[in-house]
Amino acid sequence: MGLPLEGYSVVEIGSALAGPYCGRILGDLGARIIKVEIPGTGDTARGWGQRIYKNSSAQFQAMNKEKDSLIIDFHDAGDMARLKDLIANGIDAVVQNLRPGVAEGAGVGAAACRALNPAIVYCNISAFGAQGPLADAAGYEPLLQAFSGMMEVTGDPDGPPARVGFSVNDLGTGMWASIGILGALLQRGRTGEGCVVDAALLDTAFAWQTLSVAALLSTGQAPKRTGLKGTMVSPNRAFETADGLLLLTIGTDTQFRKLCAAIGLPDLATDDRFAENSARVSNDDVLHALLEAKLGTRGRHEWWRLLRDVDVPAAPVQTLEEAVVHPQTVASGILQDPPDGSQQVVGIPMTFDGERPDYRRAAPGLGEGTDDI
Repeated sequence: MGLPLEGYSVVEIGSALAGPYCGRILGDLGARIIKVEIPGTGDTARGWGQRIYKNSSAQFQAMNKEKDSLIIDFHDAGDMARLKDLIANGIDAVVQNLRPGVAEGAGVGAAACRALNPAIVYCNISAFGAQGPLADAAGYEPLLQAFSGMMEVTGDPDGPPARVGFSVNDLGTGMWASIGILGALLQRGRTGEGCVVDAALLDTAFAWQTLSVAALLSTGQAPKRTGLKGTMVSPNRAFETADGLLLLTIGTDTQFRKLCAAIGLPDLATDDRFAENSARVSNDDVLHALLEAKLGTRGRHEWWRLLRDVDVPAAPVQTLEEAVVHPQTVASGILQDPPDGSQQVVGIPMTFDGERPDYRRAAPGLGEGTDDI
């Protein structure tokens, strides 16, 4: 299968998650990704956990498939001349997520690179963005979850704020950066000119909270922590079954009637306290107790199969171990087998004409590709 970005080349200058994930997305789409790494240690993520393949961690493998590794010492004039020559000749984009000011100090900031190659698309990834009093501040995923209000709305209502269980802002910013680069490349196709794209973890954190911010600005009321209980419709929370939690999200009165019939409680659908969604929301705790007493008599997967058969929105609350081996996950092909003995990774979450881009190359060893480049 041909890939959309075949023939494009990108220099990635950065480490950890956001910048490398942006590069990985572009690499999955077919671009050649030249990952710049410092001598000796390379990307710090190589040492995040047990080194499992090519002296690198599982996390590094997941973020850096489909890439070459180019060793560059930012303090070596010869190395920097080679990097600048590369950028000036044939590179379509540069993405960097170094600490603010480092790329500029090394002579590979946006202005310098676009002077070398006016057609280049240059993408900065930062914690707080290009403007404002915190523009020069460094930041990590949990700090931005804290600063943006994301932690404050996550967790149990009777407990403390909680971290989202994965790097939602790092990975999201890598995704937004790749979208920005793709848009800039399309624009360049019309104008011949590159541009500077900026993406930031803080912006991403607010983008994820678009609906919450809209609610706050329109009503003056900030969303509160609700744990596994959702808002606006009822039932919209987790229920204890005989072997774990089952999540129900009932969006219409018709779905509620189907739920009641399917689980053997048809009278609830005509009870004035529950017949309409607004009444169910007002009486949610009472409804929860009645439904949970019934749902506790069978296992979550048994109920799920029964409810799927009548188009009632439900899902078992699974562990990651359960989720990755589920037949649906396997059938989706989202987990891709390695071409060279490394580990499985999550593939790009899209297909083209029904085909997901292949897992072509595992993440490089430090410097692997330098001679060829």
